[in-house]
Amino acid sequence: MNAKAIIVLQKGTLALIALLLVVAAASANPAPVVLGNLAAVVATQQSDEEDGPNTGGRKVKRTPTMRENVYRQLSEAQQAAEAEDMTTAKRIVQDLREDSNLTSYERAQVFNFLGYIHYSEGNYSAAINAYEQVIAQPDIPEGMQTQILYSIAQLSFAEEDYAKA
Repeated sequence: MNAKAIIVLQKGTLALIALLLVVAAASANPAPVVLGNLAAVVATQQSDEEDGPNTGGRKVKRTPTMRENVYRQLSEAQQAAEAEDMTTAKRIVQDLREDSNLTSYERAQVFNFLGYIHYSEGNYSAAINAYEQVIAQPDIPEGMQTQILYSIAQLSFAEEDYAKA
């Protein structure tokens, strides 16, 4: 096996492990699955589809990136939420929502976290609305879309909106 094949295998294996962890977490806990570590989002610095020399001639979907300043603000909001200071977490998220320079992926992450805040407060209908804003963003990764749709279904079921679930 050459070095290129090993790298592709490692990336594929990591993606499979990540998917299995999301599925396991979702089946063990009916709560919406939310990014537990935003650093993982920033770690990948590639975007869009690419057909190049390192891909073996096949199309590869790359993970969108998040700028460091957006990551830092979302981390602060996450720390505030973990400390049960939802007022501060909401203020930070609201400031981010008003930033017109956010990419669609960054905006999706902001709405994803806002959904988590609403869920944590027991406001399921607001959480559903925030998660629907995630889905409305163009070019979000397929895994994120699947995770958010699952969260919407769970929350809709909890709200007894069975048609939506």
